[in-house]
Amino acid sequence: SLNERNIGSDSYYNSNDIRDMISDNISEEQYDMIISYYRIMKDADDFDEDWDPYSIESIDDFKAKIKTTGHEYWGDYLLLQILIKSLKLNIFVLNSDSYSNDYSIYNTLNDYNSQNDSIFLLYENNCHFRLIGYFNNKMISYFTNDTIPIELKKLYNLD
Repeated sequence: SLNERNIGSDSYYNSNDIRDMISDNISEEQYDMIISYYRIMKDADDFDEDWDPYSIESIDDFKAKIKTTGHEYWGDYLLLQILIKSLKLNIFVLNSDSYSNDYSIYNTLNDYNSQNDSIFLLYENNCHFRLIGYFNNKMISYFTNDTIPIELKKLYNLD
C-alpha cells in the first residue's frame, strides 16, 4: 500500500508507479463517483478518452484501466485528488499555452497544507507535465513550507 511506502525528496516515481499508487488507493465510493461522472461526460459527447466508461463494470476493471500505460487513459483532476490525498502532498499545477501565450493557475480543489511537502508542475499546451524546480548542484523540485521559492509562494498567495 502507498501509505506504507517511504515518500520524500529522495523517492523517485515513474508514470507506472503513479498509476499503481492511484489504483491502489481508490475507494469504492470514489470509483462510483468517477465512473458516473465519466459516463455523464460520454453521454454529453464530452469524453475525450480513447476508451468507453460503459465498458467498465467494476472497481477492478477501473483499476486495470488506470494502470494501462500509454495514451489510452490520461490522469485528470479527479485522479489528481486521489494522488494528493494518498501522498499527503501539496501538488500545484500551472497551465501554459505557448500558442496563445496564456498562463494560468490550475485549481486542484485542495487547500494548501503547510505541514505537507509540495511539488509544482507545469502543464504545457494541454499535453505534457513538467516538474518545476531550480538547480543548486542538483535539481531541487520537492519543497517543504520553508523552502518553497518566494516567487511560487507569491504566485499562490502562500505567505
